Amino acid sequence: MSNEGTLEREPTGKHLFDQECAEHSIEHRLIKPRKPQTNGMAERFNGRIKEIIQQTRFESAQQLEETLIRYLDIYNSNIPQGNLGHVTSMEAWRKTHPDLFEKSESNHPGLDSYGNLFWERNSSTASSSRASSTGKANSSR
Repeated sequence: MSNEGTLEREPTGKHLFDQECAEHSIEHRLIKPRKPQTNGMAERFNGRIKEIIQQTRFESAQQLEETLIRYLDIYNSNIPQGNLGHVTSMEAWRKTHPDLFEKSESNHPGLDSYGNLFWERNSSTASSSRASSTGKANSSR
């Protein structure tokens, strides 16, 4: 979100920022006129990100990216938002888009595919080692 201080309410696509957003499939939205609280929310979020970056020494760009992804997960899953009725972003999404949170059991590997292979291999190895150790124990008598 940004506030360019103009009466224009849609990004024009002419600015470098608009072009970068489009290149990365980011929706650039402008705040509504005379709604500074919206800008305040964006500034508060940006301030939290800034604090994380200033308080942490990152060894690599990958570590920075992983930290930001973890923070976004925490922010979206654990911090209630007043403008969403004091629920988290994820709770709001679950209410408005429940189909996105349904799991199809048929599309996930499980014991039927990988587990059985594991147990078959380990059972045959375990039973052959048990048989050999039993044979040794019996032959020593």
